Amino acid sequence: MPEKRRLFEQAIITKKPVSDPDGYDILCTASNGLEVSQNVAFFPLENPPDAGPMTVANVLALGPKQQVPLVRVKILPGGAVSRMVQWDGGPRELKQFHVCDRSGQTKLTLWEDKILMVKESRSYQITSLTTRRFGEKNTLTSTWSSTIKEIEDVGEPDTLEAWDDELDVPKICGRVIKCDVVARYYCVICHGSQTNVHEKSEGHRCEKCDMLQRRETFRVLYGGKISIFHDEQELSLRLTNVAVSTFVSEQLGSAPTDVDAIAWKLTCAGTVELEVDSSQTVTSKWLMMIHVPTKLRGQTQC
Repeated sequence: MPEKRRLFEQAIITKKPVSDPDGYDILCTASNGLEVSQNVAFFPLENPPDAGPMTVANVLALGPKQQVPLVRVKILPGGAVSRMVQWDGGPRELKQFHVCDRSGQTKLTLWEDKILMVKESRSYQITSLTTRRFGEKNTLTSTWSSTIKEIEDVGEPDTLEAWDDELDVPKICGRVIKCDVVARYYCVICHGSQTNVHEKSEGHRCEKCDMLQRRETFRVLYGGKISIFHDEQELSLRLTNVAVSTFVSEQLGSAPTDVDAIAWKLTCAGTVELEVDSSQTVTSKWLMMIHVPTKLRGQTQC
């Protein structure tokens, strides 16, 4: 019953039973038996025992929309393709990588901040994935609960498949004129979007699951716009969470939620080189090529 879902989710999280004065409706048939019993013990839902990692060959043998609890794969160099999708009021980046282990090769799609957790030619242990069917082959896709950890090299198959899906994304160079950054908060328990989080408050009650949590435990996704002076005109571009997060990591060395501080630092970046897709959205690669001069035309930068 959807209206009771929140209570059951709360029981799973707290590992304690919950009660509802309205009771619960249970549909019985003529074949069901019913008898009075003593109070039964509460057994919280536990994760299934670890069945070990799946190989790429195992994944390829599955059908679409199947759960993959754990894989260990290597990110192959080249061929990564970014794609923008509209979600919850802003552009979100998906990036598809070619991955393999000794048993085979497939593709892995990572969402948003997961993109920043991997590098080419390195191996990773990744949890909580799902399968998707593209053409005649299964691919892997990350979920909200996916975790990524770097591990030792897992090797490659004897023969790697060739690919030609890498796109030539244009690069634009220009001087930053202005920038606006916004932050959206999401509950790590129910993934609900929050509309009224105060940045200076210590706690916040989720607007969806009603769980009171420390503010810093909420997941933050950034977005915004940046304007640059390019070819003697002002060009307005959209920023994804990945682009802003990369800037914070590369230039600020931390992950502050003060969006005004991030926007100001971006505004003072000087001349930058951006990788922009067809929807005028900056991709995750742009800030790896950014130039942040200490001086521009003899004037000290911010």
